Amino acid sequence: MSNFNIVRMTESEYENFEKKLDFELPIWIKSKNMICYKEKEIIGVKEKENIVAIYVLPIYRENNKVWIERTFRYFPYLSPVMLYKYNNLKKRAITYEIFKYVFEKYDLMYMPMHPTFKDISSIQSLGAFVECRHTHVTNKKINIDEMTSKLRNEIRNAKKQIEILIDRDIEKFRFDIAIRGNLDEQKNRTANAIHLINSGQGVIISANQEGKICAGIIVVYDNEWAYLLHSWQNGELPRGTVICLILEAINWVFENQKIKYFDLEGSVIDNVDIFFSKFNFDILLYPYVHFGKKYGDFENLINISKDIEGRKIHDLCGNRNEKGVEI
Repeated sequence: MSNFNIVRMTESEYENFEKKLDFELPIWIKSKNMICYKEKEIIGVKEKENIVAIYVLPIYRENNKVWIERTFRYFPYLSPVMLYKYNNLKKRAITYEIFKYVFEKYDLMYMPMHPTFKDISSIQSLGAFVECRHTHVTNKKINIDEMTSKLRNEIRNAKKQIEILIDRDIEKFRFDIAIRGNLDEQKNRTANAIHLINSGQGVIISANQEGKICAGIIVVYDNEWAYLLHSWQNGELPRGTVICLILEAINWVFENQKIKYFDLEGSVIDNVDIFFSKFNFDILLYPYVHFGKKYGDFENLINISKDIEGRKIHDLCGNRNEKGVEI
């Protein structure tokens, strides 16, 4: 018999619970940031009288099936958070209880875990598939003298032609270019980014060329991690402009927010990964959970992950289309 119980929490209970913690939760699971998920379930893992872990489950409904999935990509990750330091055996047991609850209650799950989340064995033991993805992370400010000569030349070239601005002026940022998708996605993801900036959890770094803003990035952060959330560029840019913005952002958050890690994120797309590889940061793996109660649903989730820009689809069975979907 398990020593842990799953308890459900209302939004107000979760907010009050968070206030009593003596540490800060990650930005992607803070109660004030969960407003982006219109429908959700908040659960805690209870051991005796103490909540020892929490998880926010965004709910998505399609074709009479209930998914645990983000309707839109508001944050790069969403994984359970352990509230205390435990040995591996106990972490495994807690993780098992969380995902056992999820897989028994919901039809599908498609969710990226944070790079610090390592407890995947218990998830796989419950019948899920955990894809291995990666991101690029640095734990220090950037010294351009340590970069390749090509990058140094690009940075010097850009700095001769642009002025870098750091502020929270949302009017400077072209959300219409930065956020792909339909109007509903653009509206909701823009609202989330503005909320993070206005609440002091994000900053905008822009490039000003001859009085016009030609590019920008949004970086969001908590007390340990910062993430490159959105970026845009318009027209012909001086070579090295986006690199300059990213380096300025990294140095700014390390200096002003005293974070421990900066995550470039978004490296699953091949062309993006090639660009991020130029920085020569540490490559960290993170798990992406795929679960479907029915085999057809499970297979469809695998095909979604195959259908990513830059990935080749191999016709192993001779009976699949270019996206790998059975025909």
